[in-house]
Amino acid sequence: MIADDEQMVHEITRQVLRSLEYDERPVQFISVYSGKEAIETIQSRKDIAAILLDVVMESDEAGLEVARFIRQDLKNHSTRIILRTGQAGMAPERRVIMDYDINDYKDKTELTATKLSTSIVASLRDYKLITRLERCLKGMENVVATLHELLKVRSFERFSEGILTQVLSLLDLDESGLYVDAYGCTAQGAHGDYRVIAGTGEFANPQLKSGNARLPQEVLHVLDQATEQKNHIYLEDELVGYIPSRSNEIARLLYLRGVKGLSQDHHVLLETLLNNVTTALDTVLELEQIDQSSKEGV
Repeated sequence: MIADDEQMVHEITRQVLRSLEYDERPVQFISVYSGKEAIETIQSRKDIAAILLDVVMESDEAGLEVARFIRQDLKNHSTRIILRTGQAGMAPERRVIMDYDINDYKDKTELTATKLSTSIVASLRDYKLITRLERCLKGMENVVATLHELLKVRSFERFSEGILTQVLSLLDLDESGLYVDAYGCTAQGAHGDYRVIAGTGEFANPQLKSGNARLPQEVLHVLDQATEQKNHIYLEDELVGYIPSRSNEIARLLYLRGVKGLSQDHHVLLETLLNNVTTALDTVLELEQIDQSSKEGV
């Protein structure tokens, strides 16, 4: 966002940065001409990485009010704020940076094309890192919540269904949609012989759960790969999550098809969850067996 009340500043900024790219993507510009317009825009747009913010617009401290609103009212600490002023005496640098959580402070008279480009690239890099950390934190919070919910279940089948449901929910971190028509199953077994415990989509077939139908050969193939390697498998639009049993003799597997666009962050979240359900699965199975024995005893 370029927030400045002088049209010439917008034109020069766009001209100087017209060929700027970051991560092989062109930088998009939004122009606003007052503090009020800047506040309205930042409220409606959640994808603004950086703001070139003029201090003096409709008032002597309009830009500072925008910065305060972003940090204090919106609690937005991701968007990078680069304050620009042609009247440095109006807002002393040290006070501004300390009081308003400004990321950079530039005098318009000294802001050359190279300095402007460098400042923008640094801001975009910081924004990418911060938003990635925020997504990871949100994902980890979801992992903890997922485990908490799963641990309430005493049925092995329901626990397996819960893993499948929660993983589908956990991976949907991108607002634009991470997967399309994703479906899958949780299975238990050894090489070439797996029992489907829970499924969605085409794997919701009761015949699979009863053992009267077999999984497709291409699915069995990737399940065998994960079992042999004792590890997770990531393919173009499929994944297999490997969940070892306590004895390590039986593999518990989560299979998803139709999953696209998984990032390394999503891999970490998925593996964190699956690595922490091993003991829980064994415990739930033991509790189920105890409950069953108690009923039979009665």
